[in-house]
Amino acid sequence: MGDAVEKVDGLTAETTLVPLANTANRQGRVLADVLTGRPGEDRPVLGTAIVGVFGLQVASTGWNEKRLRAVDLADLELAYAPAFGSAKDPVNMLGYVDQNTLTGVTPTVQWHELADAMAAGASLIDVRGPAEFAAGAIPGAVNIPVDELRDRLDELPEGALIVHCAVGVRGHIAAWILAEHGRAVRNLDGGYRTWAAGVASQAG
Repeated sequence: MGDAVEKVDGLTAETTLVPLANTANRQGRVLADVLTGRPGEDRPVLGTAIVGVFGLQVASTGWNEKRLRAVDLADLELAYAPAFGSAKDPVNMLGYVDQNTLTGVTPTVQWHELADAMAAGASLIDVRGPAEFAAGAIPGAVNIPVDELRDRLDELPEGALIVHCAVGVRGHIAAWILAEHGRAVRNLDGGYRTWAAGVASQAG
């Protein structure tokens, strides 16, 4: 037994390598029980671990990032109660965003690609409210709030469109609306806030 012995993954039931002392010791105990005639049964593992890093305690359980890249985060069942988490858990939300990107449901453009896209002829539509637009806007953007978009389709310029809101949700909705009307449209990933932060970091 020990760290080198394969374990059974608690999430997939596949064999896996989990070189942790806790699981190795438990397997040793189970083996000793069986060899001495006592009942003993191995159990699947999740790979729960903790480490100290520069004064911080970092813990993990389950799969690491490398393995999770192949997992449907949108379908991950997470604990919810107001004191502990959100009903719209950020992990699930990231999964939905990832699904939309991978499947091409909502084509996107990154903040650092925006200037080149606009220079190539794409028009930028800011779908936030008028007050948000007045408080700060991306140069060249036209403000048409998402709630008014269907009634103002004739105001949109011809050609490719890029839409954005504050962080991306309303932009996603706007992109769907415009795509349904046959427009070539992309959503600015992260919205105005990500663009503003990116521009500020370049200036600094």
